Amino acid sequence: MKILVSPLDWGLGHATRLIPIINWLIDHKHEIIISGSGNSLEILKKTFPNLKAINLKSFSPWYNSKIGVAISILIQIPKFLYCIYREQKATKRIVKKNNIDLIISDNRYGVRSSLCKSYIITHQLSPKCGIKYLSTFEPLLACALASFINKFNKCLIPDIKPFPDGLSGELSNPRYIKIPIQYIGILSHLTNNTKQTNDETPITWLGIISGQEPYRTLFEKEITEIFRKKDGRRVIVCGKITNNNQKSNYNGIEIYPYLNSNELSKTINLANNIICRAGYSTIMDMYALNKKATFIPTPNQAEQEYLAKNLKEHPTIQLFNK
Repeated sequence: MKILVSPLDWGLGHATRLIPIINWLIDHKHEIIISGSGNSLEILKKTFPNLKAINLKSFSPWYNSKIGVAISILIQIPKFLYCIYREQKATKRIVKKNNIDLIISDNRYGVRSSLCKSYIITHQLSPKCGIKYLSTFEPLLACALASFINKFNKCLIPDIKPFPDGLSGELSNPRYIKIPIQYIGILSHLTNNTKQTNDETPITWLGIISGQEPYRTLFEKEITEIFRKKDGRRVIVCGKITNNNQKSNYNGIEIYPYLNSNELSKTINLANNIICRAGYSTIMDMYALNKKATFIPTPNQAEQEYLAKNLKEHPTIQLFNK
């Protein structure tokens, strides 16, 4: 079967969580074509250099820290709708040209086609607004998203348990979803199987930086300043795809632009204290490695604020804010 796989380019998580899916598909002798844009596509190209890669531009939102993420996104709804229309047109051309049998889209509502089966991976079925006077519109927003999701053949939810007992909590409430739903468990590119030697120095403080700009850079600066005052071995993984991926040193802090799956798994397993964003893919990574972490939500990003609170209030999922 020839399968087109396409992640959203909002941070790195949508791409990295597709890595285990692509590996599974390759192991089962399927032919994979990857498509996407920006850093998401670059990660998949670095991980799977032998796969055909097609540039497929996605919606790239801007954020204004003064008005918050929710308002910023609302302002950009016309652009968002146009991008979905553009994605559909481009996807149709890709499907025809490459004889695609199945599409697996990670949160890209326009990457689907009536010419083949189309599956969407998402936990965002009932999103949060985060602003009190906008919370009454959350059902309307969920209904609007469902209108896009219901155009796919199946919705794949990456979670350990069905709503409401999983990591995603209320976010995965499928109240308006009419297509078949399948819970596919945790999606993480990280593993506990990395080899470690006894002479490796444990990491006292590890900062994992992720997310959209400008918040990614602001978080990196914040963590760097915190670590500058800490003792012990300190490491920061910046989540940046660069041509020069060399380690640097700042005031005794080891700084890596980017680590591949094995390197990041090994680094996290060596860490005693982890500070990271409360993005859903990052949470799944911590769960996969059975590591506790301090989750700091991106400012004014309602989903991350909800996820961090949900982790703190539900110890049965084995993850806590310290």
